[in-house]
Amino acid sequence: MTSDGRASAIPRSTVVAVVTATTIAQVASVMGFAIFPVIAPRLAHEIGVPASMVGYQLSIGYGTAMLATSYVSSTIPRFGACRSTQVGLLLSALGMLCAMTASVGAVVIASVLLGLGMSVMTPASTHLLFRFGPAHNRNLIFSIKQTGVPLGWLIVALTAPAITAAFGWRWALGMVVLIAVLTLIALQRVRAGWDDDRRPELGRSGSLFGALVLLWQLPALRWLSVTTFCYAFVQLCLGSFLVIMLVEEIGYTLVAAGVRYVQGYLFAKPALGCLPPLSHTVATALAA
Repeated sequence: MTSDGRASAIPRSTVVAVVTATTIAQVASVMGFAIFPVIAPRLAHEIGVPASMVGYQLSIGYGTAMLATSYVSSTIPRFGACRSTQVGLLLSALGMLCAMTASVGAVVIASVLLGLGMSVMTPASTHLLFRFGPAHNRNLIFSIKQTGVPLGWLIVALTAPAITAAFGWRWALGMVVLIAVLTLIALQRVRAGWDDDRRPELGRSGSLFGALVLLWQLPALRWLSVTTFCYAFVQLCLGSFLVIMLVEEIGYTLVAAGVRYVQGYLFAKPALGCLPPLSHTVATALAA
């Protein structure tokens, strides 16, 4: 049976469970990054550094994720995508616990752990969604999963400031730990079924820059990567400009502006994900 035929035979409840689990895992991973700009004033005061140093924390985290993804993604077939997601969630939780010790070194280690967690969960969730998602709905399914990014920022924007003001910044980190650990435990119930395609006999075949070399050697992947980089760059710049405009020109608070931006992202992402199946061309979606 072809992969498309196998995917069409998978119960809808399983597809929903996979999409829900990968989206929640995405939320937990993103919250680990999003929480630091919110608690930066309190955390920076406690460890004795300027609050603007949070930019370095984010750079360390995302830089680690970027470098590690190609290195760890080859281990997913060996250990299973669900187990890899659990490992990523565990790394995120450990990062939050490490940051609670309130030192510069601890924050650096926490940033590395968060980056490693994201580097594992991203290819693992892709594996699960591609395996269990019906081919005719795959664009929509991946779009729904990606809403975990703005949803994570939204949850942080709505809850972390109040938690930090009322109980302290460590409790805000504890919220992220709780979500990550509960998701990890919940995944254990379905791990055997979702990882029945794993191949323990495989060894590690990845290298630190192996994916970059592969992308450069294959023209189609090279230009696709350049295109997606440009789209992501434009999206980030546009989003930043939108938030600044809402704050400085219209008078929104920073939290309210962030919520408005995230609301648009939450609805636009799944809507654009429907375009390729409807138009039968990816170019239409990219143009949109």
